[in-house]
Amino acid sequence: MAASASSYQITFVNEFASVTTLLQEKVANLIAINADINLAVAELGQCSYMAESIREILERIQGLVDRLNLENYANLERWVLDLDARIERVLMARLRDAIGLWVHEFSADRDASSSLAKGAQASGVEEAAGRRLATKRLLHSHKQRHAGEGATSSDTADGEDKPAAVRPKFHVLVHELCIRNQQMYLDPPIEHARSSWYSQLHAWMSVVCQQRRPQASRYELVNGDTPAAAAGPDGLADSDSDDYFHAKAERFFTAAPVG
Repeated sequence: MAASASSYQITFVNEFASVTTLLQEKVANLIAINADINLAVAELGQCSYMAESIREILERIQGLVDRLNLENYANLERWVLDLDARIERVLMARLRDAIGLWVHEFSADRDASSSLAKGAQASGVEEAAGRRLATKRLLHSHKQRHAGEGATSSDTADGEDKPAAVRPKFHVLVHELCIRNQQMYLDPPIEHARSSWYSQLHAWMSVVCQQRRPQASRYELVNGDTPAAAAGPDGLADSDSDDYFHAKAERFFTAAPVG
């Protein structure tokens, strides 16, 4: 009877030591992964405002979350929701700055165009040759404004030292006043310009808005033991709000309206 009790105690101690060792390993692994994720979230606030740069960091975060998922950490769903809220706050701040920069650049281009138009009017340039000259000056001014501005320019609209700002570059639109059948019209019409500006603004915002949110359960078990990607585009689980486009719009549009 004593031998049986002693054997039971030895078994219990061995199992307890094994479980304790496993817990220690998991805690150490979790601390390391959490530190890597915190570093990646901090990088989101400092990286260049380019879709590739932001996507690379988010994919790195998703890979770390996948490790936690495959290792069966508890309460992962709730933890990833908190992580997603942190990432959203960082990206919203980046988007506010980006919209402010876009508005500044748009206003600067508009002011340059207005100055050239007033100069042409004051000098009495009314002939076709004069209009072509004004157009060339506008194109030349636009090229000078964007000359030498690389994808990693650190200058910002207000001159502050902000993270790796990338200036938006606009497509130059040239409109002509035409007369046909004694009717004067603008070619292309002003609606075309407005549509072009909106499209360029949407493309600028999509750098953030089309990024994928982290998923807590991107993988599911097949036959009980084999991990496989869940259904969805790019290996991501299907969701009605798996990108940041679905964040509340009023949180983003705090910059000055586009005139």
